[in-house]
Amino acid sequence: MSARVVALACPALAAASLLACSRREAPREPEAGPPAPQAAAAPQAAAAPPAAAPQAAGAPPAADAARQLVELRAVSAPDGAATAHFLGTPPDAEAGEPTPPLSFGVERLEFSFRGEPRRYVFRPQGTLFFSDWSFDVFSPRGTYVALLQDRFGPYHVVRVQNLPAYLDGRRPPDDVIGYFPNPEGFRPVHANLRWISDSEVELEAQGETVIVLRHAVGGATRVVGTRDAGRDR
Repeated sequence: MSARVVALACPALAAASLLACSRREAPREPEAGPPAPQAAAAPQAAAAPPAAAPQAAGAPPAADAARQLVELRAVSAPDGAATAHFLGTPPDAEAGEPTPPLSFGVERLEFSFRGEPRRYVFRPQGTLFFSDWSFDVFSPRGTYVALLQDRFGPYHVVRVQNLPAYLDGRRPPDDVIGYFPNPEGFRPVHANLRWISDSEVELEAQGETVIVLRHAVGGATRVVGTRDAGRDR
């Protein structure tokens, strides 16, 4: 090939080379990978429930207020210095059965005192069943009140003048009446207390045998009779 032909061919080859380069694809952008996982949102603390408003001393619990207990009976000491307020719901009679005693509807006992605006709530130490309540709490002259603490006793006897402090837990009872012949074993039901004088009561300790007891305030408890419990059925 002559020198002239080579000279003419070189520019053509250079141009072709440039054209080929220009047709090459531009470098691709790196493909984006899968999206990075987002951090989980921090759990938010649950809102605290609103604080309950403090309950006034002697006010009935919210559950009792919601159930709308009514005053079934109010019994006052003879001099009017203290009144026992028995709250509950009137008991319903079963079909064909006689109407139960009103005391069967009692669920709560409060006391009011002359000259004081508040009521004092009686809180038994144990559990009282519907048949354990009695309206006969004041002694005949109103010196004492007898309060059953549990279905299985005992009774607390309190001077009426000491009753506000007792109900507030600031003073012990003036006397305790209970019949527990076997403290580690069977405990009889304590029931049917009645005042036979201003300072003496009669009550029953009930089991297979009903034991009739008498107790003078500040004195000892003595047995005055027994009977078979089957006679009461």
